[in-house]
Amino acid sequence: MTENSDNLNSLRQRLFEIFDRKEIPEKNSFLEKVKKVSEVLDAEDKIYRPQSPDGKPGGLIYLRHIPTIVVPDFHARMDFFLQIMLFNLTIED
Repeated sequence: MTENSDNLNSLRQRLFEIFDRKEIPEKNSFLEKVKKVSEVLDAEDKIYRPQSPDGKPGGLIYLRHIPTIVVPDFHARMDFFLQIMLFNLTIED
């Protein structure tokens, strides 16, 4: 197997573990992950995510020449999220 397929298989396995868990994550661990995600989003390149008038990353993201799937709100629908993450998109020229 290639490194990419190993990474994909690892990601799929982790998604299934999250989907199957019976308890919510521990509070401090969860908040630390949210903080890290926020830091990544705050540091996004202005070319892709222009700043809002108050200087923070805006709500629009410019995706140029990148295949894109627009996904509606999936709040509390873990099965929907899992299906999106496992979807195998084939792009033809």
